[in-house]
Amino acid sequence: MSAPVFVREFQRRQLQERLKLNKYTRWASELSDAHLQGLLWFVGEFRARGFCLLELFDSDPEVLALSRAGARQAKSQLQCLMRFCEGDRFDANEAKRRFAQGRSRMGISDLPESVRSAVARAAPGRKWKFVSMSEYGYEFSGNGESDRVYGARVDHEGRFTFRIGLSESAMPEAAQAAFRKAFPDLGPDPGFCYGISADNQEFLDYEVRVPQEPKSLWILVSADGKHIRPAREFGRALIFPEAFRDSLNIGKYTRWASDLSEVSLQSLFWLLGALATETLPTLKPVSAYVDLTPWPNFNALRPRFGLEGIFRVVTQGERFDVDQVCDFIEKGERQFHRECLRAVPFSVRRAVERVVPRATWKHLERVDKSEKEYRFFGEDERGRDFWVTVSHDDGRVEVGTVVSEEDVPGPVLAAFKAQLPESRAIDRIQAIGPDRQTVDHYRTYVTLRPGQSRLIVVSADGTKVEVSED
Repeated sequence: MSAPVFVREFQRRQLQERLKLNKYTRWASELSDAHLQGLLWFVGEFRARGFCLLELFDSDPEVLALSRAGARQAKSQLQCLMRFCEGDRFDANEAKRRFAQGRSRMGISDLPESVRSAVARAAPGRKWKFVSMSEYGYEFSGNGESDRVYGARVDHEGRFTFRIGLSESAMPEAAQAAFRKAFPDLGPDPGFCYGISADNQEFLDYEVRVPQEPKSLWILVSADGKHIRPAREFGRALIFPEAFRDSLNIGKYTRWASDLSEVSLQSLFWLLGALATETLPTLKPVSAYVDLTPWPNFNALRPRFGLEGIFRVVTQGERFDVDQVCDFIEKGERQFHRECLRAVPFSVRRAVERVVPRATWKHLERVDKSEKEYRFFGEDERGRDFWVTVSHDDGRVEVGTVVSEEDVPGPVLAAFKAQLPESRAIDRIQAIGPDRQTVDHYRTYVTLRPGQSRLIVVSADGTKVEVSED
């Protein structure tokens, strides 16, 4: 097992000792680099799609949690984790305050007196809509005249600066020239930047975003163009060495954590420890989600599996590397699909068996439940995708199969092509009928432009055509 990964060995030992002092962080004191990366992947799964899971806490709190009060608490604390992952890098003390008060955001009244005083002196009368913490200090945003958005920052040294969103083209020529000289391969389009001013009158520096993969870089350029350096030099020191940051940046579920500082990492460990110990046990298991209508898709399931992984790491001492995390989530999805299949009513199963014999149910890979129907998905003996729907109201059964153009009657194919824009090929044709042997009509969807599509439905003999657009 490799050693825990930090920039400096003494820093690692000091952090380990601090983590051991708190019941919500001691679980993390001996994490290896591989297992830390796996943990950050679990958190990233929640960050990527957690909003889909959080929506369920409003619509179906009794299904997700043991009580309504537990659901409200869980939602608030999970929103704290989401905000942290999105860049609100509050410290452990602020995390404790938000958990205790049941709030996911910071308010002006939560700021230290020294910060409130600095803001009041530099920007008297300003109304701030949002307050947060970052690796650079305290961040403020509000709306001014003509609803123009303005921002400000109080850094860790107590210095106040206004931060106004601008286009790169608004920078002085000297600053633009210095920036373009440092990054000659950027495209001609002007980028986004912040103008930084102590008095909201004269911009002394500009913070410019450099688009690059896998993560954008922010550069600080002086107004006279004489100084240009990474903006992160003015924030908390990075805790991870470059090689480990590069490894995190490769994964879409871990790159959010590549710029963590020691303060932020310790806060994250406290957040996860408190969630896993106090909050996650009040949530019902994923198997209970079969009581939902509609059944959640992977956008809500994957963040829930991420939380389950965090729970096991913190409370049960299990350790996962990235490959094991992916395997854990895939197994969770397969298990949920099995739970869904077992939850299908007997009458619906009988209706499906009439068109898909029980002996061939091995071809059914998953089942979904919407507001109107159950839908079974599979692949037939010829390798074609097919599905069976059974409506909730009258039990009507419909079978759909994806077919190739060779399997479509000539008149039907001609009717399709007559409704297509010139030179547009048919991507996917669906044959629809009451069973596997009978086809009532064919249909296809055509994307005309982003946000606009056309549905074409043609009768089995090609004589009737219906076209609709959305």
